[in-house]
Amino acid sequence: MSKKPTIKPTNHIVYQCPSDKKIDLLNKLIKDNDSLKTMVVVSSDADSIKTLLQNQDIEVYNDKEFVLSKDLKCELLISFDIPIKDIVYEARLTKSTKKAFLLLDKSEQKALYPIERLLGRVIKQESVAGFEYEVELEEKKVQRRDTKPFSKSFSKPFQKSFKQDKSKDKNSKWAKKKGRTIVVESLKK
Repeated sequence: MSKKPTIKPTNHIVYQCPSDKKIDLLNKLIKDNDSLKTMVVVSSDADSIKTLLQNQDIEVYNDKEFVLSKDLKCELLISFDIPIKDIVYEARLTKSTKKAFLLLDKSEQKALYPIERLLGRVIKQESVAGFEYEVELEEKKVQRRDTKPFSKSFSKPFQKSFKQDKSKDKNSKWAKKKGRTIVVESLKK
């Protein structure tokens, strides 16, 4: 059974960043928080991330070795990606004492919901200038409306069915009223 994370919600941040800019953002976050003991966790290949870091003193782990090492602790935990299972992310957080950052690509956004549900809160999302998603302009196709007026294109069949139903209703109501009058007359006699 894992311990619950003790990081304050204000110190737990998701940084939105495209995959091709994650290494640069990772180096920037490490540099900005150089006074804290920092560790980086990645879901699979830790060695390739380690070679791309500017600060070679930073420890980089994959999920398996990070979660299994009981004595690892850090002040700042940077998750380079989202783990496969949400419980693994919670185990990542238990190793950090002050701050936790998660670098999130747009394609990983849906995988964040189960983590937030497990933690019982929404994680604050931010973006750093120069590392935002590119704005995609979508061309919206305008659907052509029917040029015929509503009354000509739709109402004639509708009116016919309505008139038929109305006439049936009148006859059935009249028949019921006739039946009542007959019953009333028979009671008077």
